[in-house]
Amino acid sequence: PITLNVEHGFKVKLLNMIAANDVIDGYEIVEEFKNYDERTTSAYEQTVKYLEENLYSRGLYEKHKPDFAIWVLIESMTFGALSQFARFYDDKYSTRESSFHTLQLQMKNAKRIRNAVSHSNPILMNLNNEAGLFPVNQKTGRRQRSSASVVSSAAEMGIEKDLLRNVKINDLVALFYLNKRMTSRESRQHMVRDGEALVKRFDKHEDYYLKTDSIQEFKKILVKLIDFQLN
Repeated sequence: PITLNVEHGFKVKLLNMIAANDVIDGYEIVEEFKNYDERTTSAYEQTVKYLEENLYSRGLYEKHKPDFAIWVLIESMTFGALSQFARFYDDKYSTRESSFHTLQLQMKNAKRIRNAVSHSNPILMNLNNEAGLFPVNQKTGRRQRSSASVVSSAAEMGIEKDLLRNVKINDLVALFYLNKRMTSRESRQHMVRDGEALVKRFDKHEDYYLKTDSIQEFKKILVKLIDFQLN
């Protein structure tokens, strides 16, 4: 699945960046992450608990406790914990001008679609009504909107900015952008074949939703997301 490919690619990229940075110690960065703020502390504790309780990783826990190196910790992080580590790393070791900063911002958006997929949530619901839009900020009274990085990625794909008002479209743009940046061309070729098969499946009973504008629009967006992978 595309979400697993992105997750693996992100972990590899982070580990390569850490290994290439002479300033970073693989053990000290874990302590920094653990104590950075409440969210990173929670992500650290969640990951260590998983290491301890999971039958496949318990051996790693017993071998490395209580001092875990970052290459042990990252491999066992969930998508959410990985997103928190990416935020921490971006704040502490990256710059706003770096390519990693853009990837980290996209990761926050992609996390929502990843969680939805893991719980088999329907994607085609609320594509063109208010329930599918970004929520209103209670403090400002204004509706939240896409980040500049997602808007820029959508423009690369030929997807109109106005469509990003829908959270699902916004998150899919972020996910497919990360997939292109994080995975090999060979991997994306497999994904494109699967994607093209899905688009073809849309047409099997086209008469069912020929007059459903939201599904017709989503199909066009899906084609653009897929085409972007090999462009």
